[in-house]
Amino acid sequence: MNAQPPVATSEAPSEQRGPVLYRALREVEIEQGQLVPKGQGPFLDEPRFDYARFDDATFGPSSRTATLHHQWQQRGLPTSGISTTPHLERAKFYAQRLRRVAVIPVKGLADLGIQMFRVNEVLGAEHPDLAVPEDDEHILAYPAGGPFPIQVVANILDI
Repeated sequence: MNAQPPVATSEAPSEQRGPVLYRALREVEIEQGQLVPKGQGPFLDEPRFDYARFDDATFGPSSRTATLHHQWQQRGLPTSGISTTPHLERAKFYAQRLRRVAVIPVKGLADLGIQMFRVNEVLGAEHPDLAVPEDDEHILAYPAGGPFPIQVVANILDI
């Protein structure tokens, strides 16, 4: 049975299904009907001299270094993670151009193989490279690579 992508609506999400995350959708995600990371594979990266703070990265591939690179100066560096926030207003801010926000229930993510990295916890809320602390960014990663399963998104909001 093929899962269908959610249909866009202007309805606010129901709090009855538990905590949710929000993602301002990129054009490719709207076209494909699913979440698509810029990079592929596990959410791991090695320290690089050309970006991020080398002195704060770990040696060898790690999710901490991938979080640093994903977050660094909001440059949109290609990692296999996607940015989300638990704050609808922050997602709306990032969705000003395409005006679509995905609603992602936290419950069930692990069952789909999705990893979640809360940036404020991985790096620390006072980290000097934390780009936008008020986003309370949660990076979602799909280690299998490629687009995320369609079931990750419960709803698409037109804003």
